[in-house]
Amino acid sequence: MVRSEAAKYKMIEVINASETTGTVVLSLYRETAIKIVSKFASAKYTTLTYSILGGFGDLINIVAGNTIQGLEDFKIVISLPGVITGS
Repeated sequence: MVRSEAAKYKMIEVINASETTGTVVLSLYRETAIKIVSKFASAKYTTLTYSILGGFGDLINIVAGNTIQGLEDFKIVISLPGVITGS
């Protein structure tokens, strides 16, 4: 259930870790996510598309991947990202 007008437009990306318990979450407003993925993909997007969702997943993979570098002793294996978006 959406409780506010602002929450309706948020996009949230979630990745879970395996042996080491934890979650990486990236939460952006839809407009912001569209602008970031447009720059990231060198393309012009104005609405939410499957390309935006995929690009948002790629973005969190980069963030999580860079975060776990140097932490090999913790045996961190990240899951595939999941995108949650309001209507």
